[in-house]
Amino acid sequence: MRQALVIVLTSFIACSCTGRKQQLIDKADAYYNKGIDLILSGIPDSIPLFYFDSALMYHERPEYYAMRGASAHTQGEYDRAVSDYEKVVEMDSLGKTGLLVLKELVIVNTEIGNYPRAIYYAQKLNRIKPFSILLSDIGIYYYKVGDYRNAFLTIGEALKSNQASQPVELFGLMGDCALKLGFKDQAITYLHVADSLGSTYARCILDSLKIVNQIK
Repeated sequence: MRQALVIVLTSFIACSCTGRKQQLIDKADAYYNKGIDLILSGIPDSIPLFYFDSALMYHERPEYYAMRGASAHTQGEYDRAVSDYEKVVEMDSLGKTGLLVLKELVIVNTEIGNYPRAIYYAQKLNRIKPFSILLSDIGIYYYKVGDYRNAFLTIGEALKSNQASQPVELFGLMGDCALKLGFKDQAITYLHVADSLGSTYARCILDSLKIVNQIK
């Protein structure tokens, strides 16, 4: 009799906990959906941000963090956006939301000039879903942090595989990287190619080299 009572009581507590959890999830979903509706209505992101905050008070889902991060991003709250996006990746690294947020992490880190982190997330995303980020963009990030060797190799690979944006200027970058690495002959070749295609960037470098009598 006592054992039966314990079993019934335990079952009741389990059901109560399950019901309470579902109530919290439902409340979280209601706040989340309200935030989405406000965004679709064109309401400034500072207002939907409140609803995504509220949703996360009751339950955690990757989608909640992703939308709060996106709202913070558009408000210029970059640290908060990065934190939320990284939480999504932690919770859902291989899911659809996780993959979308990996790309957002590349974008936001590029915007704030944190190119090492942009490279990290770009490479992570491309390992899961190849060519989600153009190789030429990754090469440019390497160039911006002064890693001319990896910039030269990555941009070269991008040009060969047709994974390149603005190939004309990329030839100029290849030339500049080669110069910085001490590959003068390769540099001149790339710069002349870029110049022949109309790159003013390459023309400026060539003119500078002529001034110091490095080329004719």
